[in-house]
Amino acid sequence: MEKAKMEYDAAGSDGSKEMVEKYRIQVEEARACIPQLNMHGLWVGKYGDHGYEMINVTYSGDTLIATKVTGDKNVPKGE
Repeated sequence: MEKAKMEYDAAGSDGSKEMVEKYRIQVEEARACIPQLNMHGLWVGKYGDHGYEMINVTYSGDTLIATKVTGDKNVPKGE
């Protein structure tokens, strides 16, 4: 998987659209087949005195985006 990611990055910097598409498809297939790579959804964690906190995980293309749903004094919601 790491080799494919490196080749994907190299193809993107070289401007090879066919190679970028090939590796984009491989990344999506890996994410669909390996649960550890598909983190999309609402996640809940308990952090000591802070209690329960939630983040929403989405993907924008190949980029994972985590947004805090509940906030506290350390990290407000939406960040």
